[in-house]
Amino acid sequence: PWDLVYWNGDLVVTEVDNGDLRCVTLAGVVTDLTPPVSLDQPQGIAADASGTLYITEWGTHHDVVKLHGSTLSLVAGSTVGYSDSDDVHAAQFYGVEGLDVSADGKRVVVADGNHGDGMAFNHIRVIHQ
Repeated sequence: PWDLVYWNGDLVVTEVDNGDLRCVTLAGVVTDLTPPVSLDQPQGIAADASGTLYITEWGTHHDVVKLHGSTLSLVAGSTVGYSDSDDVHAAQFYGVEGLDVSADGKRVVVADGNHGDGMAFNHIRVIHQ
């Protein structure tokens, strides 16, 4: 599974298996978009109007992070599970299959699915920042 977003005139594609973000120009040139630390199986990706990228990590973290310039920070999530919380860092996600973000970055909508494993964790989750 992978996702892509139009960002700064190019496409950014997540590569789940190797933890990379690839930047693809309209001319077809592919380069790595390297965050300051490795991503843990990035899957969903979205961008707000300021160019901040929001990424779901499906590996051991099951969280949502954002990349603004060279700064990577946690938006929400802690460990695998399913738990809402007023403390976004204590919330738990199960599938983090995709996401979208409002233009101002204040609302992140997460498709928290089950990756086809049959578990009953198919929910749309909303994070207010």
